[in-house]
Amino acid sequence: MSQVEKFEKFKSEFNNFLLERIPKTNNVLHKAIRYSLENGGKRFRAYLLFIVGRHFKYSKHQLYSFGAAIEMIHAYSLVHDDLPCMDNDDLRRGKKTCHKKFDEAQALLVGDALQSLAFQLLSSDSIKISSELKLKCIHLIANSIGPEGMVFGQSLDMLYEKKKPNKKILEMIHSNKTGKLISASILLPVLLSNLHKSRYNNFSILAKLLGLLYQMIDDYLDATSNKTILGKNPGNDLNTKKITYFSLYGQKRLKAIIEINFKEIARLAKNLKLPTEFTFLITEMYERIE
Repeated sequence: MSQVEKFEKFKSEFNNFLLERIPKTNNVLHKAIRYSLENGGKRFRAYLLFIVGRHFKYSKHQLYSFGAAIEMIHAYSLVHDDLPCMDNDDLRRGKKTCHKKFDEAQALLVGDALQSLAFQLLSSDSIKISSELKLKCIHLIANSIGPEGMVFGQSLDMLYEKKKPNKKILEMIHSNKTGKLISASILLPVLLSNLHKSRYNNFSILAKLLGLLYQMIDDYLDATSNKTILGKNPGNDLNTKKITYFSLYGQKRLKAIIEINFKEIARLAKNLKLPTEFTFLITEMYERIE
């Protein structure tokens, strides 16, 4: 089976598992939640967690449960991010954003519900690990998305709109807004494996670099790609005068930095003996800018 076929098989099985967590009713909230999850995109974070978790011999069901929680949180962040008071986007992956399909109030509640559902799943009996480990995992994810993580990054992103690009502030925004949840996708299965602190730190370095690379590529594509490829309106960050890696470095320099970071991540992955699926996933991400 090719790497592409493996990824597609994973997405098909995982999407079924994820949507089984949401009641299929005529309730507007349930419909809006399913709509937001079904429009889930690449499942990059869930597959990342799955790859690293299988490397450490964890069961598919456990990893799907953790991955579902991560994707619920990611979906909630996007639903809120698209709202008029935030980025005011009409399209997400080629479809109407949640607040355009339903309304702003329902979209706000969908985000709230998805975050609650994630922690309901994380704390459930379906994840068969010790209470101590489960608590550590919940703490890792909560810390990654709260006022010291994703939400902090979102806040800074809004506060620094229309201001001059600054490397220090930019990295603070995106290491939190985007990077922390991607890092958690790698570090959660590493935490479960109870590795020695030095090896855990090596994975932490890899995770942080990958989060920043992901955002650099996202900024590059937002400035250079089109609606068909992106599935959303391009140039939104530039139009709202957000500080981005593209506005800081420009196209040529940013592309060179992306290449350097990609090679460093590939080197670290090789040293950590991560499977070929990991190399495939980061290469697929990197080659979007070619």
